[in-house]
Amino acid sequence: MSQNRIAAVLRRVDAALFPNRCLAFRAMLPNRLWFCQSCDKKLARRPDPRIAAEGGPFVCCVAPFRYRGAGRSALLAYKFQNRHAAAAFLAAETVAALEKQPLPALDCVCWTPMRYAKYRKRGYNQSCLLARRVAKSLGLPSLPLLRKTRRTETQSKLLDETARRANVDGAYRAAKGVGGKRILLIDDVWTTGATARECGWTLLEAGAAELVFASPFARD
Repeated sequence: MSQNRIAAVLRRVDAALFPNRCLAFRAMLPNRLWFCQSCDKKLARRPDPRIAAEGGPFVCCVAPFRYRGAGRSALLAYKFQNRHAAAAFLAAETVAALEKQPLPALDCVCWTPMRYAKYRKRGYNQSCLLARRVAKSLGLPSLPLLRKTRRTETQSKLLDETARRANVDGAYRAAKGVGGKRILLIDDVWTTGATARECGWTLLEAGAAELVFASPFARD
């Protein structure tokens, strides 16, 4: 059985045995809630969801939460423990943040890609799942407009912004048909913005008309 198939089976078993758990702490919940009372108080919502990203490829960048506390725990569980229920919550909050901004009329949604070897090991791309949910909420198509062309170091292991930029420099390629499109790019977290910017410049160089960036979290 392939790793993707095993991961899918494990997700179904988890959903059947634990249909309603806190996304961060795994505590059982009495009602259809996302977080237990304790974790809900630790969600660090950003007063202004806009990310300061002047001089970059995006006309607007947003993230509803700071990358810390219960939100950070939920994202890590989503990325590394197959807690796919988190995607619904994170996508809904991301859409709510986007809808408060004066955005251009968007044509489609895409996501930051990962190398196939990493995808095969994990069984899914968390940014892709988020993007598909966001796209559905906005009534837009989700398209695989970016491909990762080489292996890079894990960005979270590189603390220096210059090193992060060098790590992803030239690591992405845009698909055909990007020209003229106004695109929403989704990633799971904005830290220094190196990955998002590299993906954004790649899309603009391929002819994209305008870009918006959104993620559930920003480190600030």
